[in-house]
Amino acid sequence: GPLATPVDPEADGLAHYRVLVAQPMDLGTVAARVVSGGYANPQEVREDVALVFKNCLLYNGPDHELYKVAKRLAELFDRGYKKVVKAPEHQGMLASRWEHGEVW
Repeated sequence: GPLATPVDPEADGLAHYRVLVAQPMDLGTVAARVVSGGYANPQEVREDVALVFKNCLLYNGPDHELYKVAKRLAELFDRGYKKVVKAPEHQGMLASRWEHGEVW
């Protein structure tokens, strides 16, 4: 479904997708990388998840239903992430960015 698998611009009829989205990412790829140990730290996971949502928001625009879903999922992910991952100083993140959560 949407966000869970890579976008196939040709098969999905989205010829201009790659014009707008420079670095595609999907949650299935993120999950596979987590399982295989492909991330060095939680921040890398957060960055790729944020990229999934950013791409969706960019491509679909604020009037699209998928935009609204992605925005809500991004907020939920960020809230959950902050509950389970420790403070940022030891992860190389700026405390101000952590506090405000403006990754999306």
